[in-house]
Amino acid sequence: MIHTCAYSQQVKDTIPSIDTPKNSINTFISIIKKDVTPSHNKIAIEKYYINDKTIWFYIFTFLILCFAILKLVFPKYIQALYIITFRTSFKQKQLKEKLLQTKRASLLFNIFFALVTGIYIALFLQNIHFTIYSNIWLNALLCIGALTLIYVCKYFIFLAIGWIFHVKETITTYLFTIFSINKIISMLLLPVSILLVFTQIEIHHSIINISLALLIILFLYRYLISYNIIRSNIGISRIHFFIYLCALELMPLLIAYKVLSKVY
Repeated sequence: MIHTCAYSQQVKDTIPSIDTPKNSINTFISIIKKDVTPSHNKIAIEKYYINDKTIWFYIFTFLILCFAILKLVFPKYIQALYIITFRTSFKQKQLKEKLLQTKRASLLFNIFFALVTGIYIALFLQNIHFTIYSNIWLNALLCIGALTLIYVCKYFIFLAIGWIFHVKETITTYLFTIFSINKIISMLLLPVSILLVFTQIEIHHSIINISLALLIILFLYRYLISYNIIRSNIGISRIHFFIYLCALELMPLLIAYKVLSKVY
């Protein structure tokens, strides 16, 4: 009897155990709990939101649609903007007055500039690993808000300067030049931002370098035109214009960089 029990126990031990559905479910849940910790899950979710192409597709589709609507509603505005920006001797005064009268188009294109440039700055910061938040959408909103605040403050500061020193016409022409170049920049940065999202990461460095080179050229061109406008109307010297650049153009950028560095 004892021999039979021992034999039965041995046979029972050699038979492989078969998991019941309940045991299988418990094992699966335990694997999930073991492999996906809260911190790991958080990182995975953030990575998904950063690299999700579907949301980017809808965002860029919306921006392209906005640009198409603006071009459809204001068909001659972009052409006149291009002519007044790059062909300054071609009916400059008439085109400038025509563009100044279309305030609604100018405002809408300025909003378009803030959206596109803010997204580009957020993507640029992400590529150089300098971000405030781990979520790309918060960084984009922060960049759009900061850029909008900077240009709104600059606009009212220059209007006050023009009113105080009785050079309102010169300041109006100067602001018109700045925002005209900004509109050209927004048209340039939209395809660049699309490439930064939908291309391989290996070529992002080249895309950023090319875009920065084009931006530097446009900014230098903007300052050259601005200097000619101010010199012809006010008679300001080069040293005074350089002081202006340091005080009202470069200094805000350096302050913003310093604040972002401390926050980061």
